Amino acid sequence: MFDTCKVYCLMCVGGSLSDDIRSALFDTAQDMIEKKKPRWRLKRREFEGEVKTRGKVACIGGLSGIVFYAIVETEERKFKISYIVRRSDLRTFKDDMEWSGAAWADLEPENVGMN
Repeated sequence: MFDTCKVYCLMCVGGSLSDDIRSALFDTAQDMIEKKKPRWRLKRREFEGEVKTRGKVACIGGLSGIVFYAIVETEERKFKISYIVRRSDLRTFKDDMEWSGAAWADLEPENVGMN
């Protein structure tokens, strides 16, 4: 699953993410970029939540990508997640799809209205 699902967590509060959650976060990021949507409702059988982005790029070490913020809830837990998806991992990313060219992004979910 991780060969096609490349989610790089910057921050995760609530515990370890399952493979299903990681895969859903990646798929949601792709959909958001393709459709130019800054907010997306995530709903699966085992969990649900919301993903947001400002389309900003963050650089951490040698890794850079578009930053996404998510709140995901399962029956047992609530996760707050900041994660990066590299543009090169997206199936149909084009240069004109990027919303912003910022070098750094604020990684705290509460700063993008995800309290």
